Amino acid sequence: MSSAAVIAEQQHHADALDRRRLQLVVAQASPLLPQILATSLVIVALSWGFVPWPLLLGWLLAVPLVRQLRVHWLRRWSLDTTVPVRQRMPAIIASSAVFGSTCGAASLFMLWLGHDRDALLTMIMMSWAAGAVSTTAPLLGSYLMYSACLYVPAALMWLIDDSPLALAVTALILMFAGVQYRFAKQNAAVFEESFRIRRDNEILVQQLGAARDRAESAVRAKSRFLAAASHDLRQPLHALTLQSGLLALDPRADNVPRIVGELSTSIDSLGRLLDSLLDISKLDAGVVTVSRRRIVLARLFAQLVQSLQPQAEQKGLKLRQSCAPDLVIDSDPLLLERLLRNLLDNALKYSDHGEIWLTASGDTLLELSVRDSGRGIPAEAQQQVFEEFYQLPDPTLGAGPGHGLGLGLAIVQRLAALLEMPLQLQSAPGVGTTVSLQVPRAAPALEETAAPQPGGPSLRGLKVLLVDDEPAIRHATRAVLEHFGCTTFEAGSSEQALAQARQQPPDLVLADYQLGHQDTGIETVARLRELLPGLPAVLVTGDTATHRLREAERSGLLLLHKPVTVARLGSALQAALDSRADPPAGDQR
Repeated sequence: MSSAAVIAEQQHHADALDRRRLQLVVAQASPLLPQILATSLVIVALSWGFVPWPLLLGWLLAVPLVRQLRVHWLRRWSLDTTVPVRQRMPAIIASSAVFGSTCGAASLFMLWLGHDRDALLTMIMMSWAAGAVSTTAPLLGSYLMYSACLYVPAALMWLIDDSPLALAVTALILMFAGVQYRFAKQNAAVFEESFRIRRDNEILVQQLGAARDRAESAVRAKSRFLAAASHDLRQPLHALTLQSGLLALDPRADNVPRIVGELSTSIDSLGRLLDSLLDISKLDAGVVTVSRRRIVLARLFAQLVQSLQPQAEQKGLKLRQSCAPDLVIDSDPLLLERLLRNLLDNALKYSDHGEIWLTASGDTLLELSVRDSGRGIPAEAQQQVFEEFYQLPDPTLGAGPGHGLGLGLAIVQRLAALLEMPLQLQSAPGVGTTVSLQVPRAAPALEETAAPQPGGPSLRGLKVLLVDDEPAIRHATRAVLEHFGCTTFEAGSSEQALAQARQQPPDLVLADYQLGHQDTGIETVARLRELLPGLPAVLVTGDTATHRLREAERSGLLLLHKPVTVARLGSALQAALDSRADPPAGDQR
């Protein structure tokens, strides 16, 4: 929190404390009028026949009148929140002085009374001052002014009579005033402490309420995920089961190429679903970094439209793009491409007819937008669509595969925040949806860069140490590596990997992250590099927990996320060889 925010919070706390003090004083002082009238009548009766009656009656009328006016103004000030109480404190203290002086004027009656009646009058006035400890002590300045207007006149009137008794009574009055002041300070401190505890409790209740809401939201998200995953993750697995079963029944059938193609489609569908889960985990873990460079938007838009055109044509939609050839921005091309692709996928998914436009417009501040003529989003759901695993109710989507887990817009929102591109959504049912991003325009460069396209691996003759505790995965991976022309050595643990490396030093190590028995691929690579400094390594993981992702990111190893395609594996191995002991090339998922 910034220093300005801290000061503002402290000021807000002080204002709230002052308001509460004033409210308490008003609440405690309001019902005391009968007691004040009763004691005032006692003073008049005590002084009647000695003090001139006009003076007595004038004082008797003034005390309740001034007191009620003071309570009236205090009540108004306590209800008015436009001005802080501290700014009214001089007026509050002045009102206490006026009322205290009115009550303390009774000390003048001692000019006509004897010592016995003076003592009784002094006792009544001291009781008024003592009572103020409980009614006005929270406003300590107000208490001091009121009580001083009672103590000081009484003490002065006793001092006029220069006798040992008068001096003793004066000393007792001053001692009593000191004791009452200490009580008032203690009451004020106790009140302030109780107010702070109460405020802390209120903040704690708010925090607990917010935590409860987050927990309930997480439970709802989990329920939505389980509902979606029970269908969307099982669909490609079901297809894979049937397709692999067909191959097992007749591996030499004429339709094997078609079955293999369908297998590949199912695997791709499953991979996209898992990639969405991984993207959310990586973004929440904070391990995604932005690598900015110049991007020619027209080139990026053309690539996106070309890749998604078959999907649009299959639904009878027209996918179009509009972007001037000289529009250039400074951003991460891979992350921006993923963001726009998710928006276009969402538009294709929820549009049944019409056109989908990918556009860029503006001067110094560009607006990138995806506009569709689809079903639209109701106003009450326009915030929910950015939550994880939330999907608009649509029974028609259940009939076909690949409609996802409801993570597309959640990923879009996180990527937009990461790329510092303000995100806006405009939609209405039956009209369509427009999602727009704002990004500053950059000066054009002589040579703009596009996302790198990995070439085929040249790995023939490479000696690879494969470390994985799952035999089935080791065997499948070994088959792919041998297809690349690699010589492969297998190990199921760190100890086996070290023994194998001592016997036959590898050119590269490919290690799974979780090797069982609290053994990890990160530790394995570290131990192998003690034996073979600078040994290139690739880490493979299927874990999406945020703390695991952070640990893998901190390791500096080139990272692959399961499921890994053959092309990805080959590219990652080539990248690890090219980098050698250089800084990591980054996530190759």
